Amino acid sequence: MTHTFNWETNGLYRKFSGNIRSDEILETSLELQMMPEFEQAKYIINDFLEVTSHSVLPEHTKAYAAIDKVIANTAGIIKIALVVDNEALIPIAD
Repeated sequence: MTHTFNWETNGLYRKFSGNIRSDEILETSLELQMMPEFEQAKYIINDFLEVTSHSVLPEHTKAYAAIDKVIANTAGIIKIALVVDNEALIPIAD
């Protein structure tokens, strides 16, 4: 998996590509929390448009959602968004 963090004025654009594993998504979320810009973020956009394959299951997304909720409440982030168009990822993102 490749991922990039692009900090913008009020938030983060995070892009994932290639083959992603469920544990890698969790690791990047934890990495994100350690960045100094994180405390000022008002949004996070997670772009999965260039993902070619994945091992993410619906059970994993429940854990991600719980972590995102804690992250958002801790940092005061207003919005966390997912961008997908892959037929296999849409149900998981929902």
